[in-house]
Amino acid sequence: MGAERVRYGPAVRARGAVLALALGVAVSVSPPTALGAKAGAAGGKTDPELARLRDFLTGTDRTFATRRDAADVLIEKNNAETRAILVEVLAAPVPSKATLAVLDVLAARESAHEALIDPLFGLLRSDDEPTRRAAALALGAYQGNQKVLEGLRDLASTSTAGTGARLAAVQALSQVMDKRAMEALVGLTSDPQRTVADAAAAALADMTGIPDLPASAKAWNRWWEAHRNVPESELLARLLKRFRERLKRREEDLARVQARLISHLTEIYEAADAKERANLALGHLDDAVPQVRALAARQAGALAPGVLSIGNGTARQAYQELIAALLKHVGGPILLAQLDKEATPETRAAMAAALGNLKVVEAVPKLMAMLDALSEVEVLRAAGALGQIGEKNGVHAEAVKPALKPLSRLARTAAQPAVREAGCLALARIAPPSAEQILSAALDDPVPSVRFSAAQGLGNLGKADEKTVAALVARLQDKDKGVRQAVAAALAKVGGADAAAQMADRLMPGAEAEPAVRNALWEAIRSLADQSGSPDLAQQMGDVFFGREGAEDMQRAAALFELALTKVPATARNSPAAVALYEKLVDAYLAAGTPDSAVPTLRQLIILTPEENKTRLREINQQLGLILLAKEPYTEGIPPLVAAMDGADTPSRNTILKAVQARAEALLNAKRPELATELLTALARARPDWGGTDLAPALKALNDQAAAGAIDAALTKLTGSEEQAAAATATLKKIGKAAAPKLLDALEAAARKKQTALEARVLAALEAATARSDHGYDPKTPLDDRLKKIADWRKTS
Repeated sequence: MGAERVRYGPAVRARGAVLALALGVAVSVSPPTALGAKAGAAGGKTDPELARLRDFLTGTDRTFATRRDAADVLIEKNNAETRAILVEVLAAPVPSKATLAVLDVLAARESAHEALIDPLFGLLRSDDEPTRRAAALALGAYQGNQKVLEGLRDLASTSTAGTGARLAAVQALSQVMDKRAMEALVGLTSDPQRTVADAAAAALADMTGIPDLPASAKAWNRWWEAHRNVPESELLARLLKRFRERLKRREEDLARVQARLISHLTEIYEAADAKERANLALGHLDDAVPQVRALAARQAGALAPGVLSIGNGTARQAYQELIAALLKHVGGPILLAQLDKEATPETRAAMAAALGNLKVVEAVPKLMAMLDALSEVEVLRAAGALGQIGEKNGVHAEAVKPALKPLSRLARTAAQPAVREAGCLALARIAPPSAEQILSAALDDPVPSVRFSAAQGLGNLGKADEKTVAALVARLQDKDKGVRQAVAAALAKVGGADAAAQMADRLMPGAEAEPAVRNALWEAIRSLADQSGSPDLAQQMGDVFFGREGAEDMQRAAALFELALTKVPATARNSPAAVALYEKLVDAYLAAGTPDSAVPTLRQLIILTPEENKTRLREINQQLGLILLAKEPYTEGIPPLVAAMDGADTPSRNTILKAVQARAEALLNAKRPELATELLTALARARPDWGGTDLAPALKALNDQAAAGAIDAALTKLTGSEEQAAAATATLKKIGKAAAPKLLDALEAAARKKQTALEARVLAALEAATARSDHGYDPKTPLDDRLKKIADWRKTS
């Protein structure tokens, strides 16, 4: 019959490309120039390429997908050399994985060369059942081929051929969508060998779509007599369902191959440097596979912003100059030229997006024309690209002026919400004076996503008139939380004091419930206050929150008061207004439950308060001291508390002393006597009269109790680890001479018990507590001498 005309399309290019990418070689899959072309006429390399393809197909370490891709390319090339490889594989004495790969590809094709028929019939007689089944499916590629039909009919009817081969022939006949094949199968339903007859009946049921007909020769013969004279087209119409299923499988197979191709291309692109990425992207813009062209367009468009993050200093500048030149003088023209030839909407859309990323100003007319495209994705990407090219403050703003009218039309009247949204975003990016009115009107669009984009766009304008701001404020109660969030973000850029107050109202209990929107409202209020040149708005909004209840509102008030203080000039920090603001900040911190945050502010207030205002200074010092008394190191609270007692009346001093007493008692109860005595000792050093009130005896007794407890605890630690002993020595040093009696007892006990190490530790602690090294005690001397030294020490301690 001669060479069959074979299918050639994107799938083959895709598979060849996947094969090349996966194994690092170049595989040419250009179409043959003529039927029955001579070896090498398919284009590309010949012998080296065929050697690689043979290795891909038959190599020992190849995956089945790789073998299948190689078989697909070899079958597609359809020349003498490639057919010789295929025949060799199919005719091998023992079927292999390569054999199954070739059979799998043939089963999915519409036609194949006659040179493969005889090897396929040989495989129908194989001892391996999977191979026979695969060969039967592969013969389905020979639709209408008389040689195949007669060969299958003869093999199926020959009783000496073997059951396996006969069943495979029956299966193959079921793949030949031909009335003659049906007639042959009807005849086989009368075969003496029951398995063959049953297989023929099952094949007919599958071909005709009549699964309920009894699987008997009589029934099928009656059916055939009734349909013998029915036109073949009518009989074959029932096979349409099967064709559709096969087509679906092929489409799924193509999708998998294309996905592998995109994955490999992406991996290679990501591994390349900037220059090679540009070459790869631009080189694939005319690929046969639309998905590859779309990927290339996206990659080319991404190079411009991506290069900004490459390297630093001289290296970055060199890369930028290189890629900028390549993209401007090569990438733009290639994309523009390819856009004229491209027919696939998705790929045209990707190219439009790439032109926008590259800011190719010459593309404006073509992008404007795409705004009227039937494909929504083209319109979306074209609008986005125009927005990028004409970006506000960019160099091409004038070039996109002709596009403003069609973009405005899209934003106002496009039927598709996504297109209206794209129009809004493009206008917002270009930011012409006319955009404000259009975007403000779009806030009333029935679709939330359009309202969202309109709000976002108004924010991008940077400023808006009162009417627009009022329209945004009205949308703070939009039904869609995303819109409300976008409105808050927009008001942060174009709002003012009134808008800030409206947003603060939305933060009241029972108003805005969504956490994300509440956060956006708060950030917008802070942003507006921060943008103001004076502290007035921050203080005003701080007062609003401070007038409410709850820790969260107090925290917001404190943040705004802090912000207001940063806007007070340094020369005015001691003004009454500034001092009042500091005091509000302290109150807000305390009300928010974060007193520690108030400490720096209180210290600042002490500096700012005139010395003659002693009453106020005592109040601030007392406030500061009580805060510091609540956390370690507790002794930090003593200086401001002592300052607060200076000149205070007895009741006021007693209030402060009771706070110190309560803290010391709490530390004792917490088994921290060393901290209690440290606190009380600090008070005694600062006020030897213990404050000069009737609480003095109780405080002194409490200190004695704490010191005794601290000494006992320290003596215990002296017997512990080195770290514990060092900590104990430090504690005893703070306690001082009061620790000497018990330390001398411990020293004598260690000496008598011959606890040399402990004796040394106690001696060191004793020296630290008494600040003495002239005691003459030597652990190396006889015990009696040491005991005498201890006795003498007791007399002077």
